[in-house]
Amino acid sequence: MAERGYYHHQSNELEREGRRHSGNDDPFDSATILSSSGYVYATDFADESTTLADLAQMMLPAWYELTAAQLPIFNPKVMPSEVYDSRKIILKTRDLLDALGPVYQPTSNFRLKKKHPRRQLRKEEDILRTLRFHLNRGYVRIGEFQDLHNAHVLYNVHQLVAARGRVLDWRDAFESFIKSHDIDAFLSAPSKGCFDRTDSRSHLFWGEMNNTPCGSNLATPTLALLASKQLTRASGYLHKSLQLNSIVNAEAHLVYHDLRKELRSLFDEFELFGFCMFASYPATTRNAVLHTIKKARKLLGDINDDYTAYSIYVENRSYDDLQKELSARIGASWIQFKDWAHYVDLKGTLAYLAKDMKYASRSSIPLKAFLQQRVSAPTKHLVIGNPAGDADSIISAIVLAYVESIKGGEKKTPVISISEREMNTTRPEVSLLLDLVGVSEPSSSLLFVDSPAIKRDISASGVDVTLVDHNTLDETFVPKRGKKGWRVQEILDHHRDEGNYRDTCSNSDRNIAFQNDKALVSSTCTLIAEKLQEVWDPPFPASIALLLLGTILLDTVNLSPAVGKVTNRDIDSVAALLNNTRWTRLSGHTWSILGIEEADPRPDPTRLFRLLQNTKYDEEFWSKLSVADGLRYDYKDFAVSEAGTSKFGVSTLLMPMESFLSKKRFRSSLRQFMVEEEISFLVLMFASQVDGGGGVHRQLSLCGKDIPSDGILLRVAEYLNNPGLDFGGDGLNLQPVDVADTTATAFTNRGITIQTFDQNNIQPSRKQIGPMLELFFNASGINI
Repeated sequence: MAERGYYHHQSNELEREGRRHSGNDDPFDSATILSSSGYVYATDFADESTTLADLAQMMLPAWYELTAAQLPIFNPKVMPSEVYDSRKIILKTRDLLDALGPVYQPTSNFRLKKKHPRRQLRKEEDILRTLRFHLNRGYVRIGEFQDLHNAHVLYNVHQLVAARGRVLDWRDAFESFIKSHDIDAFLSAPSKGCFDRTDSRSHLFWGEMNNTPCGSNLATPTLALLASKQLTRASGYLHKSLQLNSIVNAEAHLVYHDLRKELRSLFDEFELFGFCMFASYPATTRNAVLHTIKKARKLLGDINDDYTAYSIYVENRSYDDLQKELSARIGASWIQFKDWAHYVDLKGTLAYLAKDMKYASRSSIPLKAFLQQRVSAPTKHLVIGNPAGDADSIISAIVLAYVESIKGGEKKTPVISISEREMNTTRPEVSLLLDLVGVSEPSSSLLFVDSPAIKRDISASGVDVTLVDHNTLDETFVPKRGKKGWRVQEILDHHRDEGNYRDTCSNSDRNIAFQNDKALVSSTCTLIAEKLQEVWDPPFPASIALLLLGTILLDTVNLSPAVGKVTNRDIDSVAALLNNTRWTRLSGHTWSILGIEEADPRPDPTRLFRLLQNTKYDEEFWSKLSVADGLRYDYKDFAVSEAGTSKFGVSTLLMPMESFLSKKRFRSSLRQFMVEEEISFLVLMFASQVDGGGGVHRQLSLCGKDIPSDGILLRVAEYLNNPGLDFGGDGLNLQPVDVADTTATAFTNRGITIQTFDQNNIQPSRKQIGPMLELFFNASGINI
């Protein structure tokens, strides 16, 4: 007796159940998988530094064990309707083996289990290929068995028993293979090496490529390369398929079938590898792409079920009427698929994703992984900012080291020019900016100037150095025993050129954007952005572009002309970053914080600036900061004589002057700071937000230690108010202001003199004021 549908065993009788498989489009969906402890997905543990070997070690043993656990399901009473989930597990294990197989060293005599001491693999037999052979055979035979249910095939009990028998034969052979080999141990020991694993039997993966990847390859770009190849093939199959009016012939069906297999493999990989394959795609973009591919796979799968029944009837020369019915239904379904594919622009979706994956595969090491590599193995060329360690110094060091390591051919290591403690306690805006690009743990991702590797391993033998945001190496950075071995080879800066290192650093390696007593750019990050445009073909990596963009906006106060700092080069660099960066690579978390919309996936500069500025000026942060930490927050000293025998300092503080001067133990802490820095004159420059963050209020304090009277301080104030200075025509326009407990009398007992002012000309910053005071002290002959 032949019936349409499928049979199940009940009370030792075969009874027909005339219903087709129903329910979800994909009952084996991600939610089901992730809810079960047996399933391991890359999303559970992977990040940008994960290698292919890491993925293989975490995923393949678990999926293999899950596959082995399915074998009892295939028993003499199993029905076609009961094997769907198990077959999907076998398929995904096979897909994992194909994708990650290249990380396993070929074996011809792998370790056997003790119970089979004499059993040896044939000389030409390889454990990985043999395992794949069994998985593939099982997938095919179980599929033929399952098709009796899914494809609405009319079959009799003899056909059922025969199909089941082929499955049971496979199960027995696979079990024998498992029992005689320690497969779990093999899969748990992937290699970081490189092996030729090309195999035409897995042409959906690496089989058609000239070289297979190494275990040490980063997973994200490597899997993106694999996906780009698959998507390119799928696009070609789709193009050919859409030209077909019918697929009810062997040649046409082959093209259609190749399309279906590519899309099925892609969707399984997207589920398996998630983060690693999509990198930092926003969730909305990822879900939209997956939904389209999943829908295409479902439509093509339904057509394939009908084609399977049709081909069986044709092969058996049976049921002519059903052949005609199925042929008509396949034709109608194919037309519907083509209409849908045109409506959703499936061709464009695949082409877009293929291009994007190709870009991702060519992208260099992700920023976080790059930084972690440098922490674990610093190179002999350091990139370091000025001792104040503000956002510009820190970010320009990080980004320049990354760009020049990737594109310049010389491996460089960024060094944060302040201690880890200072970074964690006094740079909230930098920490936030780094967090937005996935560098949320500075201790494991950044090398600080006080790191043991700098003090011990590198300094002793000497290094080459690139200076950013300053042009004279601070002596405190270089241990005495290694001082002579530190060679300054490159400078990118926007301060007055102090003329050092011309024998080792000149011409294009000496990029100091300062001319006629004026900085030509407001941020060193502008110079880095210009260099990025010279050496890196767009699109730019989103991580480094966001770091540069945020810092330039901070340094130019959101490109505000009123502040008087922004230049055309700053404006051009911001435009270049906004328009030439693949911002879709930022994480969904960052998109949410920055309010990025898919209609225009670019950060809103004003929103980014306010976020960083509010963090930088956060009142709670500054109220908790000690006097000593506040003075060191953004401190720089300046030499008074060419011999450098005396100096003065300038500290920038981002809070109202009154709030800082009224902190506990301010006077004793101020004196102690000046003693430690060996200075007798200190300028405190205050900046606080007004008008809801849209404006800046500047104030200034002149502090003297052990100076006989306040006469020197008043002379300095008169000099800074001189209209002849290049401060916009009015000097600083300093106006004395009374602040409680800051008079000279109040500080007499501690040898401290202080004068306080409002700075009404807000345009000049330390970049201008510090060098002007150098000129004043050198010309006046005042001994400080």
